[in-house]
Amino acid sequence: MMNRHSPRFQMPLQLLLLLQLCLSVASIEARQVQEARCTVCPDGSPITNPTGELNVPGFGVQSCAVISGLVGTLFPLEDPNCKLLHSVSTACGCPSQATNPCQLCGDGIQVPDSKQELPLSYLDESVNYDGVNCKLLEVYFNSSIESDDLTCQLSQAWTKEYCCSADEWVPPVTPCPICVQNPNATIDLGESLTCEQVQEAAATLWEESDPNCAQVQSVTGPVCGCDDSGSSTGEDVPMCTLCKDASNVTTPDKLVPFMADRFFGIEPTCQQLEEATRALAMDSKDCSDAQLISSYCGCPSVENACVFCPKPGDAITTPTRKHSNTLKRYGEDVTCEQVEAVLLQFSQDTDECFLGQEHNWECGCNDGFYGYLGTESKSDILALHWASRVSGILSVLGSLFIFQDFLRGEDKKNLYRQIMFLMSMFDFITAVGWVVGAAAIPTTDMNGYDSNVVGASGNDDLCTAQGFFVMLGYGSGFFNNSLSIYYLFVVVYGWKDYQLRKVRPYLLTVPIVCALSLAFGGIPFYESVWIGCWMLPRPYTDDWTAVGFSVGPIITTVIISTVCQIRVYWSVRATLRKARRWSMDHRLSQRSLKDKYTYNAPSNSSSQFSMATTQEKKPQE
Repeated sequence: MMNRHSPRFQMPLQLLLLLQLCLSVASIEARQVQEARCTVCPDGSPITNPTGELNVPGFGVQSCAVISGLVGTLFPLEDPNCKLLHSVSTACGCPSQATNPCQLCGDGIQVPDSKQELPLSYLDESVNYDGVNCKLLEVYFNSSIESDDLTCQLSQAWTKEYCCSADEWVPPVTPCPICVQNPNATIDLGESLTCEQVQEAAATLWEESDPNCAQVQSVTGPVCGCDDSGSSTGEDVPMCTLCKDASNVTTPDKLVPFMADRFFGIEPTCQQLEEATRALAMDSKDCSDAQLISSYCGCPSVENACVFCPKPGDAITTPTRKHSNTLKRYGEDVTCEQVEAVLLQFSQDTDECFLGQEHNWECGCNDGFYGYLGTESKSDILALHWASRVSGILSVLGSLFIFQDFLRGEDKKNLYRQIMFLMSMFDFITAVGWVVGAAAIPTTDMNGYDSNVVGASGNDDLCTAQGFFVMLGYGSGFFNNSLSIYYLFVVVYGWKDYQLRKVRPYLLTVPIVCALSLAFGGIPFYESVWIGCWMLPRPYTDDWTAVGFSVGPIITTVIISTVCQIRVYWSVRATLRKARRWSMDHRLSQRSLKDKYTYNAPSNSSSQFSMATTQEKKPQE
């Protein structure tokens, strides 16, 4: 019996296989005449990197040379598998289908060798390719995706550290948690991803503390069936619309650069912003923030809307400059064009409108002139500054006269004189601060721009020091309270020196402690107030700061002094009324009234003389 492995047996078998292959090729070539066949390169050009490798559906990883020889045989041109090969064809040296191909790691930078095999399995379904990794994603984008495509920009932002950093990748210790109740719900993030894919991506790429994690959570919450806290809502959530009236934006292609921080560093268009807001819950903060800038994209403004540059024909000239008032008041670092758009969602009588317009000169409104405190020209500003300095100089002189009187006087232990001396000392400190005036104000604002305050030549430390000493001026008001209480004890209650010694420590130390507490407590809040540095009033600061460091102390000192003086007044008035009863004028007036109303009935015989007698008595009296 012939062995099947013998040469005589193998020869007919090889001939049979060769004949079968020839027949198959002939059959395929006959079909190729009728339909176009797939090529590795989409434009039909030959490959230039035959040693490159790709994963061919059904055949595993093969070299580009092998794929080039088989692909025409295996797939027609319109076959989905052929299109899949085209989407990664640059791996074989084919030209890109994109005019300006997307570079995953940026221009001229490739995925490091150490990270080429890092898995991105959450993209397997989107790319329709098993085993997506950093290298394959780079090839995919370079083969078929434009650089300005949102999919490219989003992937660049998401995988920057994961695929492109030279540092070794360390998996998240506490992966970003994405609550998913609806795993198959889709979210449009440039590329449609299911909630399950986003959940896997977040757990792969980010720590829970990463800003990207918070952004994704805010977008996925309503769509994936969870609220912002990560718990299931269990009910339909009203979804956000960019325009409050649910109308469409009128400038869909306009870029919104100041929203890039909410789009993973990508500058979205108005249309993309509109689409993204539809994934937010109506009552979420992100929805409110988006609606605030909706006028930038052409959404209707509110009735009686605030106009950033109210002067007719005026307009901003520095749209990208940072607006300092919003940073001071709200901690939001926004540009002039943002403020202009946001103010259209506020009416003219709001604090937001006032704060925006008050610093609109920064953006080129009013020809760049900063008319603070109602001034309309530089001469008005100079008059305002010198009025403050002159009043400060007069206060300094008055305090010096009181110092001189106290130091030259003999009774330095007198409580009244001690209160007056300390009151003048605090007044002197504050007056010197106001004499310094705008010289302590920093030359630049919080954003590094010129502060545009006349006479400003200081810095943050000098401004804080001036604010501290000006705040000490409240000590003068507190000592005024001590003086009023002193009058109360002496005038109303008639206290003597030995009794006043009991309250001397309180009347002299409590004002000092209160003044120092306010001065030290206000250190974080001292800012430029145009003619110097002190505590910003409302609406430049929040209500509690304004009340605690400005309105509250003033009202307190006024109430204490007023109550004490009213009590002293009524006491003195009552004393004067009692003393008046024993004055000569009072006694004479009382006697005159008594004589006037006393009636003596005359006899018939003397009636004709009674009037004359009465008239004679009056001169004698």
